[in-house]
Amino acid sequence: MKTFVLGDKHGGYKAMLQVFERSSFNSETDRLIDLGDVVDGWSQTYECVELLLSCKNLISIRGNHDYWWLEYLMTGNHPAGFHHGASSTLLSYKNNCASSELAIGLSFVCPDSHLDFYKKQLPYFIDENKNVYV
Repeated sequence: MKTFVLGDKHGGYKAMLQVFERSSFNSETDRLIDLGDVVDGWSQTYECVELLLSCKNLISIRGNHDYWWLEYLMTGNHPAGFHHGASSTLLSYKNNCASSELAIGLSFVCPDSHLDFYKKQLPYFIDENKNVYV
């Protein structure tokens, strides 16, 4: 199994696809260590998470932007406000998810698989060779 490391996608789904294609990454057999910051930037965060969830051997580390987004999903409050690209993340989810008024005031329903993805992100990862990823 080969190991690939990718960080700071910031909603750039098309760029992720190009990286996967050019590196010959195999989502069935290769390991991907995702260094976080999946959200905030371009407006294709939803698609980025879907692509990451398709990777069989995914290790996902939470970036600061991912932390802010999870806080927003859980509480309705975004710790950094909607600066730093959060409005693009919100647009991505609104465009891909059903509308609903939830108790915390969100205007969309985040799929359970995405909420679980953000909740399960790790603060760091140490591999079998004692390499540390943060």
